[in-house]
Amino acid sequence: MNGARVWFPGLNEKLTSALNTAGINMLPPPPIKYCNNTTLFDFRLLKAILIALVLLLPALPAFANDINVGSGCSLAQAINEANEATSGTGSCAAGDNGSGDAGADKIILSGKATLFDQLPTITSHVTISGGGNTINLNLFSNIVTSADSNLTLENITLEDGGNRLGSSKVTLELGGSATLNQVHIEGSQLSGIHAKGNNATYTFSNIVFQGSGAPWNLPSALYIENGQATVSNLGIGSMQSAGPMIRVDSGAQLTLTGCKSIGRVLNPAITGDGTISDNSSGACSGAIGNGAEVTLVPVENPPPASACGLPRPTTGDWVNVPDDAGTLEYVLTSDCEMNNRTLYIPSGVKMRISSEAGEKHTITAVANFQLFVSAGDLTLKNVELVGAAGDVDLPVSFLSVSAPGTLVMEDSTIRSADGTTAGRSAVDLNAAEATFERVAFNNLRGFSTWKPSGLSVVGPSKVTIRDSTFTGNEGGPAVINIPADEGASVRMLGTNTFSGSVPKDIHDPHSAVCEGAACPADNADINVDATCSLANAIRSANGDEQVSPMDDCEAGIEGVGAAGADKIVLSATTSVSAQLPEIRTHV
Repeated sequence: MNGARVWFPGLNEKLTSALNTAGINMLPPPPIKYCNNTTLFDFRLLKAILIALVLLLPALPAFANDINVGSGCSLAQAINEANEATSGTGSCAAGDNGSGDAGADKIILSGKATLFDQLPTITSHVTISGGGNTINLNLFSNIVTSADSNLTLENITLEDGGNRLGSSKVTLELGGSATLNQVHIEGSQLSGIHAKGNNATYTFSNIVFQGSGAPWNLPSALYIENGQATVSNLGIGSMQSAGPMIRVDSGAQLTLTGCKSIGRVLNPAITGDGTISDNSSGACSGAIGNGAEVTLVPVENPPPASACGLPRPTTGDWVNVPDDAGTLEYVLTSDCEMNNRTLYIPSGVKMRISSEAGEKHTITAVANFQLFVSAGDLTLKNVELVGAAGDVDLPVSFLSVSAPGTLVMEDSTIRSADGTTAGRSAVDLNAAEATFERVAFNNLRGFSTWKPSGLSVVGPSKVTIRDSTFTGNEGGPAVINIPADEGASVRMLGTNTFSGSVPKDIHDPHSAVCEGAACPADNADINVDATCSLANAIRSANGDEQVSPMDDCEAGIEGVGAAGADKIVLSATTSVSAQLPEIRTHV
């Protein structure tokens, strides 16, 4: 039964106007009488009145909730709540779907958070307040934001960032705009921050990057791929990278005010094709430049030994040896685990690592990460380098040595723990010199079609391999790969054996490898002085024990015949207090 519309003459003008806007005709219609002489109320009119009242309400303010991370509310759950992906998970407060920055939910840390899985991507306006606490990303996770997000991060330390199982290996991958204040980033797997949002704005202040490194040409601290970044009070300490500390790509903008560095920071500090305004007073060196300060942990010189005998980092995961550390010796007293750590040896530093007498200790790359990166002189004697289970897709090596560095390995082993370790050559040599004496390369796995399982020899590297074995190595182009005609030479001396190589033993399209008597004559001058005794010079010439670089003796070269004789040169009268070693080669 149809009801009658009723006229309300007391409605004010605003309500009448609103009803008219809603399409309601306010002219009073004649009432409809029914058989019982009653007039029925039209509920459609009531609905219209309610709509009009809503239209008259003022705009609602943005709302936000505090979400406390703690017992029953993990950081991952808190992010899901702030994203409105869930509602009141566990003991987490439900996120409130506020609007804009004023509606950003605040995630509050009350203690250290350690992660073992990747965090959800942040897709909304979110503030993470650290309260001075730490998020240990544990190389299982990083913090990723979407293009339409806006992240505020304050008073927090992020350590061991980068998902080693995933494609994103930076600590902070920012797809949207972000504001960071008082943030310390330590031990990043690759770059500390990757800002990549188109038209995004980034404001970073009081930021410290320390104890991190990046391979290839990636920046180890800050990568501005897109957007506009304003950075003030920046600290960089104990970093190592094949690329710069900061990179700005074409189309991106960086304004930097105040930058300070300590420890090892490679030049140039800042590179890129983007717009760079640097008011840091010294390109990230010396005083910070604007009257402010950041706290950087001084690098210990020399780096102290860990419980097993290896050098340990001052902060983060890269063990950065100072340039002026000189000659260092570390003796392993037990097996070691390099848990997401890499030891960097700069040019000019000589380091020898050996096992205690009668032992052969193991150094394990727990996360399949690089163990050593060297531009200095590294000697490894009587040690075993082991890769853990194959859970990494980075094509990085156990050992990476570049010019002017040298590597000597004796009586040692490089192997995979279970035969599944992928994504690595055992050793990468780039225009470096290396000698392998009685070294076993076992059960290694190469990467794709270009990364060999054993040795990668690039540039004018000079390699000597003597009395070594290569067993059960697979993948890549070969066990030993010399890919280009760049002046490399590989001398195979003594008795070297290959077994079970897949696809083959050696890839040598430019005839860089020689064997035994076919190798050209070569020799070295070995100078006897205060740092190289006559006995050690003879040992070096014999090839018995490559004492270089520990005593500053030149490494002997096993030439062929008299033309390949090493020359031992005395610079002064030499006193001998013990029987000299027997000379068994052309000297």
